Amino acid sequence: MAFLSVDFLLLLPFALVLFHAVGGPRGGLRAPLLLAFSVAFHATWSVHYTALLLGTSVATFGIGKRIGSEPQDAGKWRWLMVGLALLLGQLALFKYAPALSTPLASLVAPLGISYTTFKLVSYLVDVYWEKTEPETDVVAFTAYSLFFPQILSGPIQRARDFLPQLKQPASPDVRAERIVSGLRWILFGVFQKFVVADRLAMLVDRVFAAPQEYSNLGILLAVYAFAIQLYSDFSGLTNVAIGLGLLFGISSHANFDAPFSSPNIQEFWRRWHMTLSSWLTDYVFTPLRMSLRNYGDWGLVLAVVANMLAIGIWHGASWTFVAFGLINAMYVSVSALTLKARNRWFKTRPLLARARKLIDPVVTFHMVVAAFAVFRAGSLTDAGYILTHVLPLDFLRAIDSAGFSAAATEALRGMGLGFDKIYLAIPAFLLCETVVHLHRSGALARIAGRTPVAIRWAGYHGLILATLLFGVLEVREFIYAKF
Repeated sequence: MAFLSVDFLLLLPFALVLFHAVGGPRGGLRAPLLLAFSVAFHATWSVHYTALLLGTSVATFGIGKRIGSEPQDAGKWRWLMVGLALLLGQLALFKYAPALSTPLASLVAPLGISYTTFKLVSYLVDVYWEKTEPETDVVAFTAYSLFFPQILSGPIQRARDFLPQLKQPASPDVRAERIVSGLRWILFGVFQKFVVADRLAMLVDRVFAAPQEYSNLGILLAVYAFAIQLYSDFSGLTNVAIGLGLLFGISSHANFDAPFSSPNIQEFWRRWHMTLSSWLTDYVFTPLRMSLRNYGDWGLVLAVVANMLAIGIWHGASWTFVAFGLINAMYVSVSALTLKARNRWFKTRPLLARARKLIDPVVTFHMVVAAFAVFRAGSLTDAGYILTHVLPLDFLRAIDSAGFSAAATEALRGMGLGFDKIYLAIPAFLLCETVVHLHRSGALARIAGRTPVAIRWAGYHGLILATLLFGVLEVREFIYAKF
């Protein structure tokens, strides 16, 4: 059952009414109800894998209690290693064994195993580091582990943030406010998915499936389109997840913060998939950086390479993902090692420093676009072909003749994609980014506060109508649902 399927949309109101009517006022039944809903959601994909994830969650709960009860550090460490071996071994088995020519090649990863593993690993490490107390309620803990809104793409929420919200019901006013806010998040995410991401997917899927069959200009359009598609699809999914969480009284951190306006690649990764980036910073990069601090810049580079390579191979057993991680490791390492020198250089050149505020995000965006092209390519051979054929030769010819817009339109028409199919995604994307920037600056809340309720609701209905009229309503799987 997918988030945007008819079955899910029909069952959601029933679950919400039951949750708030039975579990909301007293709070005692919130955890059992949420666990029941999550188990039911998982079971629509696979009953056997649901049982596996339940067993893993209960085992992690028990290991966490053992870590907390061990009087000696050595005992705590042994139990932590047992837990990490269980969780990471299971993740590796399902994500990477299918890529090997073994009897395990037919394995299919359980729904949400990546995000469940991240949450459980962070819990065990936090208990070991004594940042959180071992949980004593196995039902609440398992509800946290299997929480269905976050299972496809996060956000990756820590136990110390989730569990208090589950156990302490908010006041009726706060619950009502969260429900309204959740519906706004969901509506915005659905618009991003249907009107932006799925429109661009029609171009991206064709070109990346067989890049050798298309012109340089067609490849160029698809490469830029994929960066926007991936962002809109992924942020749309996590916005829907955040909204669903709010409907059930759980507030979580945002997962994206206008990443395409980042002034450098380090800032980009702080704003892209922020809960994964912060998870890796806390549990991979920082421990490695501390252990390698005596090696100076080389220690920094090694920690960065390990961190970015982990991001790459987390997506799956593909050389394109490895290359994606290494490309970003190179980006981040060079940027981090030269940032202070660049800042000093620009400090003595005020005019260039002002121009830099506009140029740096553009340069960073193009670096990201190139790395994402490798990420999306079907093989390293395809990735090499794409990167060596995005030189704007057709663009230069177009300037000499009819112009870029006419040439792009002609290229799309040659693929059977007209103006109405692709170009509409661009103003829709710009509208979404305007809303994002207004939200992050606080201006959106001020504007909404001064806007009459009737006009606000007219805007919501207008967005729904625009989604129905201009969205590609053939439900496509979210890109990150498969990771």
